[in-house]
Amino acid sequence: MHLLDISQKRFNQLARRLFGRAKRYTEADQTRQFLTKISKLKSKQIAAIALRPNPLRRKSCEGGGSPSPIALVLVVVSLTSAIGHRLYNEPQLDVNTIAPQTIRAPESASVVDTETTETQRQAARTGAVPVLMVDQAVNQEIYQTLQRLFVRGDELRQQAGPLPYVETSVLSTATQRYLRQAQEWEWRVVLASLNADSQGTTAPRPQSSTPESQAAGVRAGSSQQLAIIELQAYQQNASEEDFSALREVISRARQRYAVAAEELESTLKDEQSKFYDPSFFNLTDLEWSDAKNGIRQALERILLQGVPPGLPDSVLENAVRAQLDLAVPSASKPLASKILMNAVRSNLVQDPEQTRLLADQAAEAVEPEIVEIRRGEVITQAGEPISQSDFVLLDHFGLSRRGGSTLG
Repeated sequence: MHLLDISQKRFNQLARRLFGRAKRYTEADQTRQFLTKISKLKSKQIAAIALRPNPLRRKSCEGGGSPSPIALVLVVVSLTSAIGHRLYNEPQLDVNTIAPQTIRAPESASVVDTETTETQRQAARTGAVPVLMVDQAVNQEIYQTLQRLFVRGDELRQQAGPLPYVETSVLSTATQRYLRQAQEWEWRVVLASLNADSQGTTAPRPQSSTPESQAAGVRAGSSQQLAIIELQAYQQNASEEDFSALREVISRARQRYAVAAEELESTLKDEQSKFYDPSFFNLTDLEWSDAKNGIRQALERILLQGVPPGLPDSVLENAVRAQLDLAVPSASKPLASKILMNAVRSNLVQDPEQTRLLADQAAEAVEPEIVEIRRGEVITQAGEPISQSDFVLLDHFGLSRRGGSTLG
Protein backbone atom coordinates (compact mmCIF):
# COMPACT_ATOMS: atom_id res chain seq x y z
CA MET A 1 0.00 0.00 0.00
CA HIS A 2 1.35 3.38 -0.98
CA LEU A 3 1.09 6.33 1.37
CA LEU A 4 -0.62 8.36 -1.33
CA ASP A 5 -3.39 5.76 -1.61
CA ILE A 6 -4.63 5.93 2.03
CA SER A 7 -7.04 8.40 3.52
CA GLN A 8 -6.14 11.11 5.97
CA LYS A 9 -8.00 9.28 8.81
CA ARG A 10 -6.14 6.04 8.20
CA PHE A 11 -2.88 7.96 8.08
CA ASN A 12 -3.55 9.48 11.49
CA GLN A 13 -4.29 6.04 13.00
CA LEU A 14 -1.02 4.60 11.68
CA ALA A 15 0.91 7.60 12.97
CA ARG A 16 -0.48 7.27 16.51
CA ARG A 17 0.33 3.53 16.54
CA LEU A 18 3.92 4.17 15.48
CA PHE A 19 4.38 6.89 18.09
CA GLY A 20 2.97 4.57 20.82
CA ARG A 21 5.40 1.78 19.96
CA ALA A 22 8.32 4.19 19.90
CA LYS A 23 7.33 5.55 23.33
CA ARG A 24 7.08 2.06 24.88
CA TYR A 25 10.49 1.13 23.56
CA THR A 26 11.92 4.35 24.97
CA GLU A 27 10.31 3.82 28.41
CA ALA A 28 11.47 0.20 28.52
CA ASP A 29 15.03 1.28 27.78
CA GLN A 30 14.82 3.99 30.48
CA THR A 31 13.43 1.50 32.97
CA ARG A 32 16.28 -0.93 32.29
CA GLN A 33 18.79 1.83 32.81
CA PHE A 34 17.02 2.91 36.03
CA LEU A 35 16.94 -0.64 37.44
CA THR A 36 20.62 -1.04 36.66
CA LYS A 37 21.40 2.05 38.72
CA ILE A 38 19.04 1.00 41.54
CA SER A 39 20.61 -2.44 41.83
CA LYS A 40 23.90 -0.78 42.74
CA LEU A 41 22.37 1.19 45.63
CA LYS A 42 22.02 0.10 49.26
CA SER A 43 18.61 -0.50 50.85
CA LYS A 44 18.78 2.74 52.90
CA GLN A 45 19.50 4.74 49.74
CA ILE A 46 16.57 3.11 47.95
CA ALA A 47 14.23 3.94 50.84
CA ALA A 48 15.42 7.56 50.89
CA ILE A 49 14.71 7.95 47.17
CA ALA A 50 11.27 6.35 47.51
CA LEU A 51 10.28 8.63 50.38
CA ARG A 52 11.64 11.83 48.79
CA PRO A 53 8.77 14.06 47.54
CA ASN A 54 8.63 14.98 43.86
CA PRO A 55 7.65 18.66 43.58
CA LEU A 56 6.94 18.32 39.84
CA ARG A 57 4.24 15.72 40.52
CA ARG A 58 2.81 17.19 43.73
CA LYS A 59 0.07 19.09 41.96
CA SER A 60 -1.03 16.11 39.90
CA CYS A 61 -1.09 13.84 42.98
CA GLU A 62 -3.19 16.37 44.90
CA GLY A 63 -5.61 16.35 42.03
CA GLY A 64 -6.05 12.57 42.30
CA GLY A 65 -3.27 11.56 39.87
CA SER A 66 -1.67 8.12 39.88
CA PRO A 67 1.53 7.42 41.88
CA SER A 68 4.90 7.94 40.30
CA PRO A 69 6.17 4.94 38.29
CA ILE A 70 9.57 5.47 39.87
CA ALA A 71 8.05 5.17 43.36
CA LEU A 72 6.26 1.97 42.37
CA VAL A 73 9.45 0.51 40.97
CA LEU A 74 11.32 1.42 44.15
CA VAL A 75 8.71 -0.33 46.28
CA VAL A 76 8.85 -3.46 44.14
CA VAL A 77 12.64 -3.50 44.17
CA SER A 78 12.78 -2.97 47.96
CA LEU A 79 10.30 -5.75 48.67
CA THR A 80 12.02 -8.09 46.24
CA SER A 81 15.37 -7.33 47.85
CA ALA A 82 14.10 -7.93 51.39
CA ILE A 83 12.20 -11.13 50.58
CA GLY A 84 14.97 -12.39 48.38
CA HIS A 85 17.54 -11.84 51.11
CA ARG A 86 15.43 -13.71 53.62
CA LEU A 87 14.83 -16.62 51.27
CA TYR A 88 18.45 -16.60 50.24
CA ASN A 89 19.53 -16.74 53.89
CA GLU A 90 17.24 -19.67 54.81
CA PRO A 91 19.26 -22.73 55.87
CA GLN A 92 18.92 -25.76 53.65
CA LEU A 93 19.77 -28.11 56.51
CA ASP A 94 17.00 -26.97 58.84
CA VAL A 95 15.25 -28.78 61.67
CA ASN A 96 13.37 -31.93 60.54
CA THR A 97 15.10 -32.00 57.15
CA ILE A 98 16.95 -35.17 56.17
CA ALA A 99 20.74 -34.98 56.45
CA PRO A 100 22.27 -35.64 53.00
CA GLN A 101 25.48 -36.92 54.54
CA THR A 102 27.15 -37.64 57.85
CA ILE A 103 28.58 -34.44 59.28
CA ARG A 104 31.13 -34.31 62.08
CA ALA A 105 32.12 -31.43 64.32
CA PRO A 106 35.22 -29.65 63.04
CA GLU A 107 36.08 -28.65 66.62
CA SER A 108 34.80 -28.90 70.17
CA ALA A 109 32.12 -26.38 71.12
CA SER A 110 29.47 -25.45 73.68
CA VAL A 111 26.64 -23.58 71.98
CA VAL A 112 23.59 -21.89 73.50
CA ASP A 113 20.35 -23.11 71.93
CA THR A 114 18.63 -19.74 71.92
CA GLU A 115 15.37 -21.01 70.43
CA THR A 116 14.91 -23.81 72.97
CA THR A 117 15.95 -21.50 75.78
CA GLU A 118 13.42 -18.87 74.73
CA THR A 119 10.70 -21.52 74.43
CA GLN A 120 11.40 -22.70 77.97
CA ARG A 121 11.45 -19.15 79.30
CA GLN A 122 8.18 -18.36 77.57
CA ALA A 123 6.67 -21.47 79.15
CA ALA A 124 7.93 -20.27 82.53
CA ARG A 125 6.31 -16.88 81.96
CA THR A 126 3.01 -18.46 80.95
CA GLY A 127 3.06 -20.89 83.87
CA ALA A 128 3.83 -18.27 86.49
CA VAL A 129 1.11 -18.00 89.13
CA PRO A 130 -0.71 -14.66 88.81
CA VAL A 131 -0.35 -12.26 91.72
CA LEU A 132 -3.71 -11.26 93.19
CA MET A 133 -4.62 -8.12 95.08
CA VAL A 134 -7.71 -7.00 96.99
CA ASP A 135 -10.13 -4.89 94.96
CA GLN A 136 -11.31 -2.22 97.39
CA ALA A 137 -14.17 -1.24 95.08
CA VAL A 138 -15.54 -4.79 95.27
CA ASN A 139 -15.15 -4.73 99.06
CA GLN A 140 -17.24 -1.59 99.19
CA GLU A 141 -19.96 -3.22 97.10
CA ILE A 142 -19.97 -6.27 99.40
CA TYR A 143 -20.37 -4.11 102.49
CA GLN A 144 -23.21 -2.22 100.82
CA THR A 145 -24.96 -5.50 99.97
CA LEU A 146 -24.66 -6.64 103.58
CA GLN A 147 -26.00 -3.34 104.85
CA ARG A 148 -29.06 -3.62 102.58
CA LEU A 149 -29.78 -7.08 104.00
CA PHE A 150 -29.48 -5.73 107.53
CA VAL A 151 -31.81 -2.83 106.76
CA ARG A 152 -34.41 -5.24 105.40
CA GLY A 153 -34.12 -7.39 108.52
CA ASP A 154 -34.52 -4.34 110.74
CA GLU A 155 -37.66 -3.32 108.83
CA LEU A 156 -39.22 -6.74 109.29
CA ARG A 157 -38.41 -6.80 112.99
CA GLN A 158 -39.81 -3.30 113.37
CA GLN A 159 -43.11 -4.57 112.01
CA ALA A 160 -43.07 -7.62 114.30
CA GLY A 161 -42.29 -5.56 117.37
CA PRO A 162 -39.63 -6.05 120.05
CA LEU A 163 -38.75 -9.31 121.75
CA PRO A 164 -39.06 -9.50 124.67
CA TYR A 165 -42.10 -7.26 124.73
CA VAL A 166 -42.55 -7.47 128.53
CA GLU A 167 -40.08 -7.83 131.37
CA THR A 168 -38.58 -11.30 131.62
CA SER A 169 -39.33 -11.16 135.35
CA VAL A 170 -42.99 -11.35 134.38
CA LEU A 171 -42.82 -13.88 131.53
CA SER A 172 -39.81 -15.83 130.32
CA THR A 173 -38.47 -15.15 126.84
CA ALA A 174 -39.55 -18.63 125.72
CA THR A 175 -43.12 -18.00 126.87
CA GLN A 176 -43.25 -14.58 125.23
CA ARG A 177 -41.97 -16.14 122.00
CA TYR A 178 -44.65 -18.85 122.13
CA LEU A 179 -47.55 -16.55 123.01
CA ARG A 180 -46.69 -14.15 120.19
CA GLN A 181 -46.70 -16.78 117.45
CA ALA A 182 -49.25 -19.28 118.82
CA GLN A 183 -52.27 -20.10 116.69
CA GLU A 184 -55.53 -18.42 117.61
CA TRP A 185 -57.04 -21.60 119.03
CA GLU A 186 -53.97 -22.13 121.20
CA TRP A 187 -54.30 -18.61 122.55
CA ARG A 188 -57.97 -19.28 123.36
CA VAL A 189 -56.99 -22.40 125.33
CA VAL A 190 -54.56 -20.31 127.37
CA LEU A 191 -57.21 -17.68 128.08
CA ALA A 192 -59.72 -20.34 129.08
CA SER A 193 -57.26 -21.80 131.55
CA LEU A 194 -56.68 -18.37 133.05
CA ASN A 195 -60.42 -17.73 133.41
CA ALA A 196 -60.85 -21.07 135.15
CA ASP A 197 -58.01 -20.22 137.50
CA SER A 198 -59.60 -16.88 138.34
CA GLN A 199 -62.73 -18.76 139.45
CA GLY A 200 -60.74 -20.81 141.96
CA THR A 201 -60.60 -24.11 140.08
CA THR A 202 -56.79 -24.10 139.86
CA ALA A 203 -54.51 -24.41 142.84
CA PRO A 204 -52.42 -21.29 143.47
CA ARG A 205 -48.67 -21.27 142.94
CA PRO A 206 -46.19 -20.19 145.61
CA GLN A 207 -45.53 -16.47 145.42
CA SER A 208 -41.81 -16.98 145.62
CA SER A 209 -41.67 -18.88 142.33
CA THR A 210 -40.34 -17.09 139.23
CA PRO A 211 -40.98 -17.77 135.54
CA GLU A 212 -37.47 -19.10 135.02
CA SER A 213 -37.70 -21.53 137.96
CA GLN A 214 -41.11 -22.66 136.77
CA ALA A 215 -39.70 -23.31 133.31
CA ALA A 216 -37.07 -25.58 134.85
CA GLY A 217 -39.72 -27.45 136.84
CA VAL A 218 -41.94 -28.24 133.88
CA ARG A 219 -39.46 -30.31 131.91
CA ALA A 220 -42.06 -32.64 130.43
CA GLY A 221 -44.64 -29.93 129.73
CA SER A 222 -45.32 -28.21 126.42
CA SER A 223 -44.72 -24.55 125.62
CA GLN A 224 -48.42 -23.99 126.11
CA GLN A 225 -48.42 -25.55 129.58
CA LEU A 226 -45.41 -23.46 130.53
CA ALA A 227 -47.15 -20.30 129.33
CA ILE A 228 -50.27 -21.13 131.35
CA ILE A 229 -48.23 -21.73 134.49
CA GLU A 230 -46.36 -18.43 134.17
CA LEU A 231 -49.51 -16.44 133.42
CA GLN A 232 -51.37 -18.03 136.34
CA ALA A 233 -48.52 -17.16 138.66
CA TYR A 234 -48.56 -13.54 137.53
CA GLN A 235 -52.35 -13.43 137.75
CA GLN A 236 -52.28 -14.55 141.36
CA ASN A 237 -49.60 -12.06 142.34
CA ALA A 238 -50.70 -9.01 140.36
CA SER A 239 -53.71 -6.77 140.49
CA GLU A 240 -56.56 -7.25 138.08
CA GLU A 241 -55.60 -4.06 136.24
CA ASP A 242 -51.98 -5.17 135.82
CA PHE A 243 -53.00 -8.60 134.58
CA SER A 244 -55.48 -7.06 132.15
CA ALA A 245 -52.74 -4.75 130.88
CA LEU A 246 -50.46 -7.77 130.36
CA ARG A 247 -53.11 -9.53 128.31
CA GLU A 248 -53.50 -6.40 126.20
CA VAL A 249 -49.72 -6.23 125.57
CA ILE A 250 -49.71 -9.88 124.50
CA SER A 251 -52.66 -9.30 122.15
CA ARG A 252 -50.93 -6.34 120.48
CA ALA A 253 -47.71 -8.35 120.13
CA ARG A 254 -49.67 -11.17 118.46
CA GLN A 255 -51.28 -8.74 116.02
CA ARG A 256 -47.98 -7.16 115.03
CA TYR A 257 -46.35 -10.56 114.63
CA ALA A 258 -49.17 -11.77 112.37
CA VAL A 259 -48.85 -8.69 110.13
CA ALA A 260 -45.06 -9.03 109.92
CA ALA A 261 -45.27 -12.77 109.16
CA GLU A 262 -47.77 -12.10 106.38
CA GLU A 263 -45.54 -9.35 104.97
CA LEU A 264 -42.55 -11.68 105.07
CA GLU A 265 -44.48 -14.45 103.32
CA SER A 266 -45.46 -12.11 100.49
CA THR A 267 -41.87 -10.95 99.91
CA LEU A 268 -40.02 -14.27 100.09
CA LYS A 269 -39.09 -13.94 96.41
CA ASP A 270 -37.52 -10.57 97.07
CA GLU A 271 -33.71 -10.72 96.87
CA GLN A 272 -33.28 -9.03 100.24
CA SER A 273 -36.02 -10.99 102.06
CA LYS A 274 -35.50 -14.57 100.91
CA PHE A 275 -33.08 -15.31 103.77
CA TYR A 276 -35.59 -14.39 106.44
CA ASP A 277 -38.36 -16.72 107.63
CA PRO A 278 -40.71 -16.54 110.64
CA SER A 279 -38.04 -18.17 112.81
CA PHE A 280 -36.08 -14.95 112.32
CA PHE A 281 -38.58 -13.26 114.65
CA ASN A 282 -37.68 -15.74 117.40
CA LEU A 283 -34.38 -13.96 117.92
CA THR A 284 -34.42 -11.44 120.70
CA ASP A 285 -33.41 -7.88 119.92
CA LEU A 286 -30.08 -8.49 121.67
CA GLU A 287 -29.46 -11.71 119.71
CA TRP A 288 -30.17 -9.91 116.41
CA SER A 289 -27.82 -7.07 117.34
CA ASP A 290 -25.08 -9.51 118.33
CA ALA A 291 -25.65 -11.46 115.11
CA LYS A 292 -25.19 -8.35 112.97
CA ASN A 293 -21.98 -7.42 114.77
CA GLY A 294 -20.67 -10.96 114.44
CA ILE A 295 -21.50 -11.09 110.72
CA ARG A 296 -19.63 -7.83 110.14
CA GLN A 297 -16.56 -9.11 111.98
CA ALA A 298 -16.64 -12.41 110.09
CA LEU A 299 -16.95 -10.59 106.77
CA GLU A 300 -14.00 -8.32 107.59
CA ARG A 301 -11.80 -11.33 108.30
CA ILE A 302 -12.91 -13.13 105.14
CA LEU A 303 -12.29 -10.12 102.91
CA LEU A 304 -8.95 -9.45 104.57
CA GLN A 305 -7.82 -12.97 103.71
CA GLY A 306 -9.27 -12.55 100.23
CA VAL A 307 -11.73 -14.61 98.20
CA PRO A 308 -10.13 -15.75 94.92
CA PRO A 309 -12.21 -16.02 91.75
CA GLY A 310 -13.58 -19.48 91.03
CA LEU A 311 -13.58 -20.58 94.67
CA PRO A 312 -16.11 -23.46 95.05
CA ASP A 313 -19.19 -22.66 97.14
CA SER A 314 -18.49 -25.59 99.44
CA VAL A 315 -15.08 -24.16 100.34
CA LEU A 316 -16.56 -20.70 100.87
CA GLU A 317 -19.31 -22.14 103.08
CA ASN A 318 -16.73 -23.86 105.27
CA ALA A 319 -14.82 -20.59 105.62
CA VAL A 320 -18.03 -18.73 106.50
CA ARG A 321 -19.01 -21.27 109.16
CA ALA A 322 -15.53 -21.20 110.66
CA GLN A 323 -15.61 -17.41 110.97
CA LEU A 324 -19.16 -17.33 112.35
CA ASP A 325 -18.34 -19.90 115.04
CA LEU A 326 -16.11 -17.28 116.63
CA ALA A 327 -18.47 -14.33 116.40
CA VAL A 328 -22.17 -15.30 116.30
CA PRO A 329 -24.44 -16.92 118.95
CA SER A 330 -25.54 -20.46 118.08
CA ALA A 331 -29.21 -19.45 117.83
CA SER A 332 -28.51 -17.07 114.96
CA LYS A 333 -25.80 -19.06 113.10
CA PRO A 334 -28.09 -20.55 110.40
CA LEU A 335 -29.48 -17.14 109.51
CA ALA A 336 -26.06 -15.48 109.72
CA SER A 337 -24.61 -18.08 107.36
CA LYS A 338 -27.32 -17.42 104.75
CA ILE A 339 -26.85 -13.66 104.93
CA LEU A 340 -23.08 -13.82 104.73
CA MET A 341 -23.07 -16.31 101.84
CA ASN A 342 -25.30 -13.94 99.87
CA ALA A 343 -23.16 -10.89 100.55
CA VAL A 344 -19.64 -12.24 100.10
CA ARG A 345 -18.07 -12.84 96.69
CA SER A 346 -14.65 -12.82 95.06
CA ASN A 347 -12.71 -9.68 95.94
CA LEU A 348 -9.32 -10.59 94.46
CA VAL A 349 -8.18 -9.40 91.05
CA GLN A 350 -4.93 -9.88 89.20
CA ASP A 351 -2.14 -7.39 89.86
CA PRO A 352 -0.71 -6.84 86.35
CA GLU A 353 2.55 -5.25 87.45
CA GLN A 354 3.40 -7.82 90.12
CA THR A 355 2.30 -10.66 87.86
CA ARG A 356 4.60 -9.40 85.10
CA LEU A 357 7.51 -9.09 87.53
CA LEU A 358 6.92 -12.60 88.82
CA ALA A 359 6.74 -13.95 85.26
CA ASP A 360 9.99 -12.18 84.36
CA GLN A 361 11.66 -13.62 87.44
CA ALA A 362 10.47 -17.10 86.50
CA ALA A 363 11.84 -16.64 82.98
CA GLU A 364 15.18 -15.34 84.23
CA ALA A 365 15.50 -18.36 86.50
CA VAL A 366 15.53 -20.67 83.45
CA GLU A 367 19.11 -21.69 82.66
CA PRO A 368 20.26 -21.41 79.02
CA GLU A 369 20.03 -24.66 77.05
CA ILE A 370 23.59 -25.66 76.14
CA VAL A 371 24.49 -28.07 73.33
CA GLU A 372 27.99 -29.53 73.65
CA ILE A 373 30.06 -31.57 71.22
CA ARG A 374 33.67 -32.66 70.85
CA ARG A 375 35.78 -32.47 67.76
CA GLY A 376 35.16 -35.35 65.39
CA GLU A 377 31.87 -36.41 66.96
CA VAL A 378 28.93 -36.95 64.60
CA ILE A 379 26.49 -34.05 64.40
CA THR A 380 24.10 -35.60 61.86
CA GLN A 381 23.91 -39.07 60.40
CA ALA A 382 23.21 -39.44 56.69
CA GLY A 383 19.53 -40.17 56.04
CA GLU A 384 18.43 -39.17 59.55
CA PRO A 385 16.23 -36.12 60.35
CA ILE A 386 18.04 -33.12 61.79
CA SER A 387 17.05 -32.33 65.38
CA GLN A 388 16.99 -28.91 67.02
CA SER A 389 20.28 -29.54 68.82
CA ASP A 390 21.82 -30.83 65.57
CA PHE A 391 20.78 -27.66 63.77
CA VAL A 392 22.24 -25.46 66.51
CA LEU A 393 25.62 -27.10 66.02
CA LEU A 394 25.41 -27.03 62.22
CA ASP A 395 24.53 -23.34 62.24
CA HIS A 396 27.28 -22.59 64.75
CA PHE A 397 29.90 -24.22 62.53
CA GLY A 398 28.46 -22.62 59.37
CA LEU A 399 27.38 -25.99 58.01
CA SER A 400 23.63 -25.35 57.70
CA ARG A 401 24.00 -24.20 54.08
CA ARG A 402 22.75 -20.67 54.44
CA GLY A 403 22.88 -18.43 51.37
CA GLY A 404 23.71 -21.27 49.05
CA SER A 405 26.87 -22.28 50.91
CA THR A 406 27.87 -25.91 50.48
CA LEU A 407 29.66 -28.38 52.67
CA GLY A 408 33.34 -28.72 52.13
